[in-house]
Amino acid sequence: MTKLIDGQLCYDDGAPIFSVGAVLGNKHKCDPNPKKYWLGKIPNKCDICGEGFTDILIDGRTTHGPWANMCRACHGSIGCGIGNGNGQVYDCNTGEKLRG
Repeated sequence: MTKLIDGQLCYDDGAPIFSVGAVLGNKHKCDPNPKKYWLGKIPNKCDICGEGFTDILIDGRTTHGPWANMCRACHGSIGCGIGNGNGQVYDCNTGEKLRG
């Protein structure tokens, strides 16, 4: 039997199908929580106040409707939260998604 884990077809034991590891006989598990990253060039300043990001950036919906790349302060003022449909938090140095 097979199952789909995060968009990757895997055997019941979690080993990916047609992976190099599976072909070579190694048991590699599908990562149930793969890291996600910002796609494209990472923004370097807040769309609202223009200040440079220092540690995180928040890609989120604003109370005005449109989405923006925001610093903590601006998200605290006009952001709509973190999570599906509201916003995501990224490490502004690596682009790794931290929450949302």
